[in-house]
Parts: sequence; C-alpha cells; structure tokens
Amino acid sequence: MAESIQAVHRGNHPVQEARHTVLLGWNNHSISLLKQILLVQEERGEKVFSRPILILSERPKEEIDDELADELGAEVVGTAVVTRSGSPNKVCELL
Repeated sequence: MAESIQAVHRGNHPVQEARHTVLLGWNNHSISLLKQILLVQEERGEKVFSRPILILSERPKEEIDDELADELGAEVVGTAVVTRSGSPNKVCELL
C-alpha cells in the first residue's frame, strides 16, 4: 500500500484520462504553451482546459506541479493538467 501511495506522489502511476493532449518534456516555454491553449479555448468559447492535458517529463512531478500552481492556479493541477515523471523518449512510459 505504501509503495502505491509513493508511486502516486512521484507521478509514476498509469493515467486514467481519455481524449487528452500530451505535452512531452518540460522547459521554459511550457507555461507559455499552456497559456496559449487557454487563450484559444477562451476565444472559441470553450470551457477552459476542456480536455485534460498530460505532461510527461523527466523533471520531478512536484517541481512541475509547483510551477503550474504558481502560474496557472492550484485548481488546475491534478484536474485539468496531470503531471507524470518519466522519460518522453521511452515508449513504455508513454503507454
């Protein structure tokens, strides 16, 4: 049980989302890209983050979650934007 809880905190458990957008990697342009997605959805009259966005990055999940909360708001993390730690270059981690 403790192992499963740790996997969730590290972002190493399977994704349960469907029809989601995947952002591979994380860099200094990622927040800007997410803000552009928000802007387009608002211009189209769509619900903000109408489809979940999954971020797979080698950076620790906690770091990305903190940056997302600072830039986009804490309510976005874990609901509209889901983060996972792993290598975007490994097919087994994309499944």
